[in-house]
Amino acid sequence: MRRFESSHPSHYLLVYRVLAPTAFSLTSFENEKKRLFGPDIARSIAIIMVLVSHISDFSSIWFKTPFPVGLIVLGEFGVTLFFTLSGFLIGTIVINLVEQNASAKQWGIFWVRRWGRTLPAYFFWIGVLAFLSYWLNLINPWSNLKHYLLYYLTLTQNLAWPMVTFWFAVSWSLTVEEWFYISFPALLLALSFIKIRPGQRFAITFGVFFILPVVFRIMVPPTANWDQAVKNVVINRLDAITYGASTAWFWYFYSHKLKKAAPFLCAIGVFGTLYIISILYYPALKFWPERVHKIFIFNFISLNYALCMPFLITIQTVNPLLQRLTLLVSNHSYSLYIVHYSVLYTAHTLIERQSLTPMEGLTLSVAIIILLSWFIWRYIELPLLKYRPKQTIIAKL
Repeated sequence: MRRFESSHPSHYLLVYRVLAPTAFSLTSFENEKKRLFGPDIARSIAIIMVLVSHISDFSSIWFKTPFPVGLIVLGEFGVTLFFTLSGFLIGTIVINLVEQNASAKQWGIFWVRRWGRTLPAYFFWIGVLAFLSYWLNLINPWSNLKHYLLYYLTLTQNLAWPMVTFWFAVSWSLTVEEWFYISFPALLLALSFIKIRPGQRFAITFGVFFILPVVFRIMVPPTANWDQAVKNVVINRLDAITYGASTAWFWYFYSHKLKKAAPFLCAIGVFGTLYIISILYYPALKFWPERVHKIFIFNFISLNYALCMPFLITIQTVNPLLQRLTLLVSNHSYSLYIVHYSVLYTAHTLIERQSLTPMEGLTLSVAIIILLSWFIWRYIELPLLKYRPKQTIIAKL
């Protein structure tokens, strides 16, 4: 069984390099009047892929039915889409801060906004899981978990090693995003102290974040467990977010050219994604060794998604009903991601104890996932978003 996601930065800043600079406050999830449809639809598709994959995974066990091979990787595709989208949106903000030579205060606000968006719900859910483990004995025995709680509280449960325990399984991808939020801007700032020009700083930083994760994946022994030793480890996956951030750089400086090519680039990305999926059913279509596949498959998926970003970012409005439904799913995507796997695992435990039938477990799981995600969004995420400090950026409109 698998884990996600990710992901989720502040909301949508579309930056054009055209005429005079204009200062304005960065919009966020709480401001629904200045949102673009493209990122919302990407986030909605990503969470739906993850939910379908994991619910199907558990259901196949409960109902003793085969698990379709295509659904095995559907969750991973969803997570990678979260990563790429996060990289694009966060990268846009970071590029702007570098370009305007932001003060230490502005960088501090950047990190406060990131952590204010992601960490409150994360720590809340750790508390819920601790309750389920300590008092109800449903998410693994507390005696086995108390030694690992510090890892989860410091977001180091999978920093450079396999997950210390799968108590909060989907948190592996949350830590990837959090460490990218810290390390990517930190390297850019460190390079600024040695008087390197912004363009060179980004070139070096992109190079480091593209190359090092591949090197780390190459260093993993071929006999190691691929999921635990490669896929779910922070230092092995930072390049997935970098693809989105590098696309943001091209968009910032060359949006006028990318707009014209956006549909064509997206078509290439969709075709490449479909090709990867086809390999699952027809392995003969794979023209490279399995070792190469495992090392570079992340790069190929992320590149395909990155090619779609310029097209997605230009989609601003659609049918009002579709937009409202997409907005609803997008708003709740982070909380859905956080809670869904633990709820499914709890239902799995109760079904194994014969306290629930498979149908009861499936029905209750879906209902509880929806209710919990609504509660976290409504009473934890949304109120705190309104108190985050404003971030003023310079948009070249």
